[in-house]
Amino acid sequence: MSRFRSLLIIPATTLLIGCGQNSDSSAGAPGPPVVLEAEKARHEGAVQKKWDRWVVWCGHNICDGSYTWTFPASGTFEFVWKDVVHKCAGSSPYKLFVDGKQRLAGKIPQHGSCEGCTPQNIVHNPDEKYGTRHDIGLGRYRLGKGSEVRLWVQNSFLCGIENPGAYGGHFLEILASPVAQ
Repeated sequence: MSRFRSLLIIPATTLLIGCGQNSDSSAGAPGPPVVLEAEKARHEGAVQKKWDRWVVWCGHNICDGSYTWTFPASGTFEFVWKDVVHKCAGSSPYKLFVDGKQRLAGKIPQHGSCEGCTPQNIVHNPDEKYGTRHDIGLGRYRLGKGSEVRLWVQNSFLCGIENPGAYGGHFLEILASPVAQ
């Protein structure tokens, strides 16, 4: 029997990987975005699903509503309000809150002018002259798991109350993409 023990040699790169580091260039790469679906939010006020999207709607009255989510992750995230309808009828105000603190206020841009902005033109939307859909950047925020994210929206009737109105925020989701630190 030999009195010598075997000596195992482990390359240094293997030790680094074993310590939670990665030897390739994707180390620290951000993960997939968090999807905040309007469908799964807690709704308050005049929020409802109408025309296959979520919207603040109450006929021809001024009203508001909010969507609230409990954030499922920690880190810094870039928020984008996806595919929001911009209409000729008005410019709906909105506010974003994180843990009860207002972080952003803005207005959904009015698409075009009030001239020719009629219920029929908005429905048929010839040449996309009376309404389009765009993403709206909502900013970059540091959140903890369980943080409360709330989007408040109000409708707008810049073209007159008899007009179909810019009902607040026709949309389906907000994407929160992690930002590499």
